[in-house]
Amino acid sequence: MRTGKGAELTEQEIIDKSYEITDMLQQASSEKLNEAQAYHKGYVQACEDFGKALRLKMYALNFKEEQHG
Repeated sequence: MRTGKGAELTEQEIIDKSYEITDMLQQASSEKLNEAQAYHKGYVQACEDFGKALRLKMYALNFKEEQHG
């Protein structure tokens, strides 16, 4: 690839550069997607854990009320 004032790229250099940029963007988007999927899984797990804890607490409160009248 030529550099400097008035440098022009050949057709093949432009094609090569476009593939390079495309690969970089695909890699970056894959990394972002993986990160988002990890956050999603963590959020879903937190919601499930919260629901479980809430059900256990409600069960304990109902059991306690039944024992004390």
